[in-house]
Amino acid sequence: RMTLVAVSQTLATSLNQDLQLPVMTLRSAFDPAAFRSALLTREQARARLGLPLDNTPVLGAVGRLVAGKGFGCLLDAFAAALHERPDMQLVIVGEGAVRAELEARIEALGLRDNVLLTGHLSDVAQLYRAFDWVAMPSLSEGLGLIMQEAVMAGVPVLASDLEVFREQLAHSGWFAPVEDVNAWRDAIVRAFNVSARTIAADQYQELAPDQAWQSFRQTSRALLS
Repeated sequence: RMTLVAVSQTLATSLNQDLQLPVMTLRSAFDPAAFRSALLTREQARARLGLPLDNTPVLGAVGRLVAGKGFGCLLDAFAAALHERPDMQLVIVGEGAVRAELEARIEALGLRDNVLLTGHLSDVAQLYRAFDWVAMPSLSEGLGLIMQEAVMAGVPVLASDLEVFREQLAHSGWFAPVEDVNAWRDAIVRAFNVSARTIAADQYQELAPDQAWQSFRQTSRALLS
């Protein structure tokens, strides 16, 4: 009588193939109203991170500092993009095993003045509005909660071209091939030359977090009753 539930259709399909059992999709969902009410303003979030309070373009990334998150590729692409947009800043929030490796890469690329590794921040969910874009260069994901949080915060997402990300953002997504430094460089430059607000609105509509929250509540209640 057990029901198997996965947080994305992509993961459900994979589990079904591996286990040869039916798997239900129930996308992990947040209450969008509660999430947004806790967000800091752009100025407050930037002050919390020690970032300029002006219009300096800031690319954010959030996640464990592990190889699978693709932050090495992101640093290489960002360094290349700086040749065209030298005013940009990159903030990576998180902690993990490859921190020393990333720090060495930042030094080797001459990025000390443009990249901030904040370490773990317990209030990161409140800080998304500090960023103009959020980058998700992951090599693989089961869902990618950062995508959900960024979109709910009104910040557009630039992500690896993974099936699970296309499942969530479809035509509104901005995607670059996994670990393709040149493609990521081009995507970063292009992102900071369009209206981030328009892209964010399109991604919010596609992700539809309000409807997802209602579905999550109703389905969870039915499963647990």
